[in-house]
Amino acid sequence: MEKVAIIIPAYNEEKRIETTLKNYLSYFRNLKKDKIVDFEIIIVDDASTDETTKVVRKFEDKRIKYIRHKQKKGAPAARNTGLRVSNSEYIAFLDDDDEWLPEKLEMQITAFKAAQPNVGVIYTAFWRVQNSKKKFFPSSKIKHKQGDIYEQLLGGNFIGLPTVIVKKQCFEKVGLFDECFPRLQDWEFLIRCAQQYQFMYIDKPLLTSYHTDKSISSDQTAFLAALELITGKYYDEFGKYKKSYLKHNLVLYQTHL
Repeated sequence: MEKVAIIIPAYNEEKRIETTLKNYLSYFRNLKKDKIVDFEIIIVDDASTDETTKVVRKFEDKRIKYIRHKQKKGAPAARNTGLRVSNSEYIAFLDDDDEWLPEKLEMQITAFKAAQPNVGVIYTAFWRVQNSKKKFFPSSKIKHKQGDIYEQLLGGNFIGLPTVIVKKQCFEKVGLFDECFPRLQDWEFLIRCAQQYQFMYIDKPLLTSYHTDKSISSDQTAFLAALELITGKYYDEFGKYKKSYLKHNLVLYQTHL
């Protein structure tokens, strides 16, 4: 049986974390008896000021690990903390406003078992819901979704982090999330990963992601700062692929208008 660590950053989530944990403990109980997946849930509390600690500690389940930061460090640092304490072969990420379909993990682990050793990441399609509108990702405009997708990822991120399962060895080889980035840490990590590993894509939406005005992805100032960082970090790489490089500079220009 393969073991997957599900890392969940939490900050002032007393109102939602209980439902999240109940849903996913039920999710695993309902897997078929001959399941191929075992799991650990790692909650990393990023110095919450509410009753998140009290809510999580109500769950007396050895598969739940709870870690609390003394000072707020941000979601990337919380994910890195979870990675450091995990003892699983595979890593998955979850935010409490996302929902997995029941078959997600088993489909991905089954795919890993059949994949070549150089496959480090398996991701899936997903639905993004915003203002009652539902949109499918990745776009059909993305033609090259698996195998060597390094150049494709330089053109922009089309992978939802909560859809991925990553071999833990990938983090050991390419490093953890870069905590200097105010946003786009997942994209920057995936670029590094694509330099070293092949990706596999499951063309089925196995996640629903709910986007609100309070989501970090709505912070355009953080987006601009992160885009400038990533363009600087991969300046030479973008230069090799003029289309990607020009695309990023166009986005930067438009954001300044």
